Amino acid sequence: DAELEQIGYSECMKLFSNGTYLENTSIIVKTKQKKEILIYGSPSSNGHSGNSAFQSQEFTSETMRRSTEEGGTARPSSQSIVLVTHGPCKHLRKPFERNLKAHIWGHAHGAYGAKHFSDREGVLSICASTMDTRYCPTNAPIVMDISLPP
Repeated sequence: DAELEQIGYSECMKLFSNGTYLENTSIIVKTKQKKEILIYGSPSSNGHSGNSAFQSQEFTSETMRRSTEEGGTARPSSQSIVLVTHGPCKHLRKPFERNLKAHIWGHAHGAYGAKHFSDREGVLSICASTMDTRYCPTNAPIVMDISLPP
C-alpha cells in the first residue's frame, strides 16, 4: 500500500487494466434487473501499520471530506451502497448509512469473516483479508449475496 500511495491515483489507475482502483471514489454497477449498486472505495487506514500508508492526518481529512460529500449526495432509495475500505474505518460508514448493504474491509487479518453489524440490521461487515495473522494467504475468498430493494 505504501507504493500505491507514493505513485498516486493516476498511476494506480494505469496499473489496473482489468479492474477499477477506488481511492475515495465510487463507481455504479448495474445489475441485469437494472438495479444500481454504488461501490465507494477508500484505502484509508486508521491503524498503525509498519509502512503507515494512507494514514496521514492530511489523507484522513481528505477522505472524510470526500466520503461526506459522496455520502451526502441525494440518491434514489433504490440505489444500494457497498463500502470497500482498507480497514474497518467505522467513521467512513456514517455518510453512507441510509442505503448501506455491506462494508468490506481487510486490514485486521485476525477478524476474517462476515457478520451483521449489531447497530444496523441487515448490513454486512466483511473482513475479506486473504492473509492470516502471520501474513500467509490462507483465508478463502468471501462471496456475498445482498438483497436489493424492489
